Amino acid sequence: TVSWRPFPWVADVRLVGNDNFGFDESANPPTVLLRYTRRHAVMASVLPSLFMVVGKGDGGYAYLLAALGISLLVGHWLEVVKPKFVQDSGMTILIGVAVGLGTGVGGSGVLMFNERLFFEWLLPPIIFTAGFACKRKHIFSNMTVILMFGIIGTIINFLIIAVFLMGYSDVCGYSLHPLETLSLAAILSATDSVAVLGVLSPDTYPGLFGILSGEGIINDAIAIVLFRSIGTTIKELTTVGGVIPSLDSKSFYVLFTAVFWVGLWSVLIGLVSGISSAILLKMLKTKNARMEPKRELALLIIIAYLANYTAEATGNSGIVSLFVCGVIMSHYALHSMHKGSSHSALKTFETISYLCETFLLLTLGYYTVNYDRSAWCYELIAASVMIIMVSRAVTVCAVSLILLVLRFPIDAKHAVMLWWAGLIRGSLAFALSFSSSGKAAPLIISTTFGVVVITMLIFGGFSSWVLSSLEMEGTDHDTEQDWSSHHWSPANYFQHIDDSYIKRFLGGSKRYPTPKPPDEATRLLDTDSEV
Repeated sequence: TVSWRPFPWVADVRLVGNDNFGFDESANPPTVLLRYTRRHAVMASVLPSLFMVVGKGDGGYAYLLAALGISLLVGHWLEVVKPKFVQDSGMTILIGVAVGLGTGVGGSGVLMFNERLFFEWLLPPIIFTAGFACKRKHIFSNMTVILMFGIIGTIINFLIIAVFLMGYSDVCGYSLHPLETLSLAAILSATDSVAVLGVLSPDTYPGLFGILSGEGIINDAIAIVLFRSIGTTIKELTTVGGVIPSLDSKSFYVLFTAVFWVGLWSVLIGLVSGISSAILLKMLKTKNARMEPKRELALLIIIAYLANYTAEATGNSGIVSLFVCGVIMSHYALHSMHKGSSHSALKTFETISYLCETFLLLTLGYYTVNYDRSAWCYELIAASVMIIMVSRAVTVCAVSLILLVLRFPIDAKHAVMLWWAGLIRGSLAFALSFSSSGKAAPLIISTTFGVVVITMLIFGGFSSWVLSSLEMEGTDHDTEQDWSSHHWSPANYFQHIDDSYIKRFLGGSKRYPTPKPPDEATRLLDTDSEV
């Protein structure tokens, strides 16, 4: 029997059970599951829903829906006012904090988070929409820079964070195993540049916008693959007695081999799923047997989730498959649909993604004030923020040097903005932390909470101010350095092959190159003819 009292104003919760789980006898019905160790308790839900309420059944849902509505109105107000020191994501977190304080003080209910259903229902729409609604023109035009920052930059960032965190293996009464340190490094490697993208216009800053959006998507995918591969490595290397061996070359070999193969197979599954949807819709269009708009939209959703669950069932990353599938569907399959259904599909996915993101930020704010206080280590949180700042600076410098050798130079102002945008951590890091296991899980979770809140409120809130201080704000296209328009890019070759061959079979609209300015003789001839 365990007696647990999270806050002075909350009544004691009496638990009975074995060493791992216990059930609240006072709840009606007794549906709340608490997992605890010697020093803490981690709350989770056992019913098939993301949030359950202890006490007054529907009260928690009322709090949640009210918070979502308030967040929507506040976000619209911020979009109209455009303050320089407050962003939509930061305000949503603060609203979640208010909900956490309100539910705790009022005693009307406690909301429980289930990380499994997050990865199955909340994260897939966000990732799929990121691929389906991405600005493909800006991403493909800067593909070389995006791949360098997204792949090479993420790995460099992960290794630097891991090396620095090794110095905090024994902190605040917790002992972090080297593989658990790598797990925390993978979580802190997941960036979230939504706050920065909110103040960047793709028309004003096409190159910078494309790089940050493309890098963020690839970074999320690699961070998820790294985190899950580390978990798989821990399971494979753990001895029969439950002891994790020391970190050696074998551990790194198993880890990076798993990352490579999981990434490769996940991309292939996404490609096959997206191409299959494009071929199917193109055949129906050619034979004048088009589906109704609602059936076309339903087909896209089914194929997308099929790619996700196929990848997960085969031990790969469904998130990577979803993103690739979304890009392929948007690039090919969308043009074989009815005009009305294609527009409805885009707006539907964007709406669902917005609700999911807002929901996660509210949850983050809620848990910031309701998580076990004994698990917080402010020393590690402060050190993690400093480590992230140093590692991102080293990453930007290293990748910029490589790009300079490849004749893709990045000026100082753009480098500073890329550094600033890479400091923010968001909902993905928050969700990954809940998947942590072991005795150090509370330390990893609380550290992630602190890092996400600090970076969202400070770095995300000051993004507009940094942009204006760098004198990058304005509507003049000449102030934006679009790398692909000045240098050689593999995207030019892909565009030619895509327009000439691939779109003949999969569908899609051709992209025509921007007409070159006329030479002096042509200009004089045009002038004479006009006269």
